Amino acid sequence: MNTVTRIFAPLALAVTATAGMGAVAFPDIAAAAELTDRGSFRGADSSHPASGTAEVIRLRGGGFGIKLHDDFRVRGGPDLRVWLSDASNPRNAHAVRGRDYVDLGRLKSSSGEQIYRLPADVDLSGANSVVIWCRAFGVFFGSATLS
Repeated sequence: MNTVTRIFAPLALAVTATAGMGAVAFPDIAAAAELTDRGSFRGADSSHPASGTAEVIRLRGGGFGIKLHDDFRVRGGPDLRVWLSDASNPRNAHAVRGRDYVDLGRLKSSSGEQIYRLPADVDLSGANSVVIWCRAFGVFFGSATLS
């Protein structure tokens, strides 16, 4: 079975057609619009540089994830975590402490492409940034504001 997905701007309407079946499905437009969310990382300071791109993606088999692209780089540190946060444009620890976030797990690598699955109950409408956070010491390493 061959599946093709296309996203049409500006409505961000995703159309899925299954070859041989003649079926066309129109998923939730609000969910499809979230697929356009991406941002560029900025480090906290010169001691904690970060760069590259983060993006909300639809995963094969269903659900959503956060993709850190192959241009992603952050200075390594102990116990680094990837957070999906409701903080808008955070640039320091104060901006993310006390805000709502979802811990997506341990940072797999300090560089390169990696994908983090979002729990099914995450409301993407409140997601404003992807944050790299040191859990052991409570240190902000960087963030990418999603827009």
